[in-house]
Amino acid sequence: MTGGTLVIDNRFLYPEAVLDTMERERVTGFSGVPSNFMILLSNSSFASRKFEHLRYFTQAGGAMAPEVIRRLISAFPNKEVYIMYGLTEASPRVSYVPPQRLRDKVGSIGIPLAGVRLTILKEDGSEAAVGEEGEIAVSGDNVMLGYWNEPEESKLVLKERWLLTGDLGRRDGEGYFWIVGRKKDIIKAGGNRISAKEIEECILELVTVAEVAVLGVPDSILGEAIKAFVVPKTRGKPAKTDIQNFCRSRLGDNKVPTHVEFALSLPKYQSGKVNKELLRSQNRKLFSNAE
Repeated sequence: MTGGTLVIDNRFLYPEAVLDTMERERVTGFSGVPSNFMILLSNSSFASRKFEHLRYFTQAGGAMAPEVIRRLISAFPNKEVYIMYGLTEASPRVSYVPPQRLRDKVGSIGIPLAGVRLTILKEDGSEAAVGEEGEIAVSGDNVMLGYWNEPEESKLVLKERWLLTGDLGRRDGEGYFWIVGRKKDIIKAGGNRISAKEIEECILELVTVAEVAVLGVPDSILGEAIKAFVVPKTRGKPAKTDIQNFCRSRLGDNKVPTHVEFALSLPKYQSGKVNKELLRSQNRKLFSNAE
């Protein structure tokens, strides 16, 4: 006989309790979103536990920074790590990185699942060439017919046979896809188009940073300025200048956060994704009150 058990423990405010559950229940697979892995790697004994029964990790629910993936691989070199990409409108997975290719494809969302087609579409609707950036689009039997009773919203994302994801990306020569950023997450600062994702991934390389979210905020000169909301690790807090100098050394002057705000936590949806809309709303209120 064969069977399985689904163990649900979402108490990530108390990460050691989650880890105790994993050991007690002899969990063989762990599924999480990026914030789950960041919390466990930064604020718990996760990396030092053996988890003798655990065979694999799966990650979805948003792009996970390459530095976090590297830390997970380093902590558990003998466990399989599946990095996946998808969206609810496509039922919900569309691609994955085969574990044996993860080390040389860190940061990629992988290759399409069987029966799914991915492409990169340019603004004129034509398919982009290898290495050329555009919007990631999905096609296949897994794609929705449309939003219930929302024909106008459906028309915005369903173009001919393609579902537009809202993610900007590119395809490499081996057919692996890479996310550049969200269309609505592109910051327009001083005439430059800057990916918030790129800056977030850079800041997460700092050993004193647990989580980060980057937004564009109103600026009278630049149009938008870069603002980073940073959650420090429990064992230390970086200075604002540490973050700015690190970004400058890695990314250049035009991608350095003008503003850095430290926080105990970032607002999240129930899924565990960072709620950037709430962050934007909170920042607008602060901006309005300051005027």
